[in-house]
Amino acid sequence: MGLAEKQNGGLIKDVDFLVYGLDNFRKFKNGGLQKIREKLNLGSISREHIEWHAKKYGKYFQPGLTNFSETLKRKWPALQIGPGILSTIRFVYNENEVPPDPVISPFMAKVSIRGRVAEAERVSFMPRIFEISSTGNRTFKVVTYFWAFYCAVKEGDEVEVTGNLHQDGNLITLDNYYSGIKILN
Repeated sequence: MGLAEKQNGGLIKDVDFLVYGLDNFRKFKNGGLQKIREKLNLGSISREHIEWHAKKYGKYFQPGLTNFSETLKRKWPALQIGPGILSTIRFVYNENEVPPDPVISPFMAKVSIRGRVAEAERVSFMPRIFEISSTGNRTFKVVTYFWAFYCAVKEGDEVEVTGNLHQDGNLITLDNYYSGIKILN
């Protein structure tokens, strides 16, 4: 279509696609994307693209709090079209599916919590939301608006999340340079 091309030829940017609704998200996750990959003969995100993205995103966050080389491996909706060109399927809620604002209590303290990802479906939407169960069976909801954390975790991952704990005691937001997700498994 020419959307990603320079006027005089050559590619300059990838093109991402939007899929609306939780039902369509689930269809993609449960085999739809694999059918597209097979039909178009495309792979998932390449090691080279992961390294490039890790360097790009890493400069915006405190070193050591996120291992982007691991979180980016979880970017399952990526279609590697060619060297340096990655198209990603992005997911958007239908109007009747948009959750209420998850950040409803003020910031209390910076924390680092280790746990297992218990729910990760909404990490593919904006805001990115997932839940972790920590030792002692406490459950925390983790919320971020950063693009860098798109599909950053999957259910069952052991993680260390560093962010801002809110006064409700169950919400952690990743909203500044001192936030991060480290995959431990």
